[in-house]
Amino acid sequence: MLRNVLEPGPLVVFLGHFIYLLPHYYLLNALILAGRDEAEWTLRNAVLRSQVASGLLEVLWSAYCPKGLPHGVCAAAAGLCALLQGLHTFLAFTASPEVYHSSLAFALQLTMLVLLIPIAQIGTNHTLQRRISPARYRILGWLTCVVLAVSVLLSPGFGSLPVALGCSVAPFVVMAGVLLSASCSLDGAAKLSEAEPSKSEARRGLDDLRTGPATAGLFVVLGCGFGTIGEALTDMAITLSIRRSLQAGQQDLALTNQLVICLSMTLAYISETMTGANSSSKKGTAFILAWAACQCVRVLALRHLDSESFGTLVLAGMVFVDKYTGPLGAAALDMALLQLLETSGPGPLSGGSEVEGSGRSARGIPATFLWTLRMTTSRMERPICQLVLLNTAGVRVELLSCVFTFLTFVGVVAIFGRHWLSGSAQREKDD
Repeated sequence: MLRNVLEPGPLVVFLGHFIYLLPHYYLLNALILAGRDEAEWTLRNAVLRSQVASGLLEVLWSAYCPKGLPHGVCAAAAGLCALLQGLHTFLAFTASPEVYHSSLAFALQLTMLVLLIPIAQIGTNHTLQRRISPARYRILGWLTCVVLAVSVLLSPGFGSLPVALGCSVAPFVVMAGVLLSASCSLDGAAKLSEAEPSKSEARRGLDDLRTGPATAGLFVVLGCGFGTIGEALTDMAITLSIRRSLQAGQQDLALTNQLVICLSMTLAYISETMTGANSSSKKGTAFILAWAACQCVRVLALRHLDSESFGTLVLAGMVFVDKYTGPLGAAALDMALLQLLETSGPGPLSGGSEVEGSGRSARGIPATFLWTLRMTTSRMERPICQLVLLNTAGVRVELLSCVFTFLTFVGVVAIFGRHWLSGSAQREKDD
């Protein structure tokens, strides 16, 4: 597994998710504990707004350049990201409000995320080539952030400027090193592709992975319209409740949250990696059932979160079931969407050899664009939900969470059911 993570594709997924979560789990809490509440508010808004804006740009980029940029160029972009992220972290921890204001914070954060777009595409293309859910690598990134979050709550020294700078810059430095190494070994990769022509053809045909409008529409509705918004709404309501308690000088909820996340996501990682093939419909159905049931329990418990007598216990139970089933639900959704693309018609993604004769590939919608849209939307779900809850009063979180959860559950089960029925019909035909 470690060997896989050190490959460019999995490493980009792992570190990309770590970079996405780092402000929410570590930097913002470190600023609050350091007494820089105004800088925390500035950074929080800059992070949320830039994640939404860069997500839109990432989708446009995937449509314009589905094959991505060379690894060497991406390594240089990662180096620039390291410089920008280091400067931004330094200003957030040291600069006065007159210097570190919302416009500067947004410009620095957005520029860094825009440079990260072609790097993230390496992970997207790896997922489409392998047809394996990237959930396990995202879980690893999440666990790494949780370790930092627990550390800063237990020992304020972990929230100091030197540690914050190291945690902010290190992911980009590692990413740049691995991508530069991959770029320098192109000759060896070329020789390997001669010995393994099937992999070489898969790489060359990446821009030919396309699907029809009907399938693309279903993909967008399920993967981007419904997604895991139901989970995100409840998550952000919990996050803001923890933020209020932390600002009031109480660390019990925050510490309980991070410790339980660490335990539950470790179990989720074990479940995701040790229960058979990622394309298994039975595995995906079990995951989405567990996820939907968990969301119902969390919605019922949400109203008791601010209870002084047992609020911490309620939070621990909610976080444990969510962070165990949440990654599994996301993995089930990934499996269903990849299965939808795989069975949508002839072409490299479905393993067919008819694409050249059919001409369908040339007229279809690129799978790279669709998968980038899905990954971008999933990253935008929580920032958008948090911005809505921060700036809008009277949002009915419980009702909206239930509706979106139900729609996602029905869509995933329908795809797995269709795949099972088509497989049964094919087996009967063969018999």
